[in-house]
Amino acid sequence: MLFDQAAMHSWTDRTRAASREYWSVRVPVLISDPFLKSPPARQRRQFWTCDIGYTGAAYCLENHLREAGLDPAVWSFERTVANRSSLRPDKVHLPARQVRLWIPCDTSDKQTRYLMFDPHPGVVFGAPRKVLDPEFDRPLIGMKLLANSGLKIELDFVAKTFSIWLMDEHSPNLITVPK
Repeated sequence: MLFDQAAMHSWTDRTRAASREYWSVRVPVLISDPFLKSPPARQRRQFWTCDIGYTGAAYCLENHLREAGLDPAVWSFERTVANRSSLRPDKVHLPARQVRLWIPCDTSDKQTRYLMFDPHPGVVFGAPRKVLDPEFDRPLIGMKLLANSGLKIELDFVAKTFSIWLMDEHSPNLITVPK
């Protein structure tokens, strides 16, 4: 099991006349250049939202790439990628960059296990923002990546928790890194 009854993320949107509470599933992610054999050692974790309304593999802002120490122009594609979400059903063409995503799972005193993903065709990214709102400007893990991940995800709306299992414990995407 990767996450066992982890708390769902909750926040209140106070930008409207009537405040509204939202819930989401967020997981810690390290993002690196593609083809690395282990996750970056001293990178701060970002929290990515699992968004079943986003049909692509992964989305972030240029700010998230730069925060991880990645140059958006390196490993990027010459053409833009058509992008859709539940918020914008029309296609928007955005740049994409090859990356590797690392989700830390089991941690012990001696080692940490990471689930490694190579989103295809890479992470699609939007233009940088001067100021990031952590609730509205969040990076997303979309259905394309989740559907092909070999994960089982259980949402408990009574307890406001989620659990995630990797169905194949011998998956080549499960990497163990000594501490």
